[in-house]
Amino acid sequence: MRYLTDITEEHVATIRMCMNDVQNEYDPDKTLQLRVYSISQKLSENISMYQLSSEELDIVCMCMNDSLCILDELRVDMTAEEKRESQEYSEEIQSILSLLQRN
Repeated sequence: MRYLTDITEEHVATIRMCMNDVQNEYDPDKTLQLRVYSISQKLSENISMYQLSSEELDIVCMCMNDSLCILDELRVDMTAEEKRESQEYSEEIQSILSLLQRN
């Protein structure tokens, strides 16, 4: 992937999963929690990343980074199969994240 237009529905589903996974982590900051929810809703209605402002893209990247951190913490208690699956998911997140950070 090189451009935002290369992001598919599957990628957006991964982005939304990350956002949903970390949304409760932002519980002390209700404003941020609402922003994350709002961005996730936007993406559910229209998968184009071009609809998001620079600030919204920053929030998406923050959520994806936080999701990676949470995933790393959870790996300690995982079975070998779960670790393999989580590694694949982690690589997918990192691939999308690197594209978003370039743009």
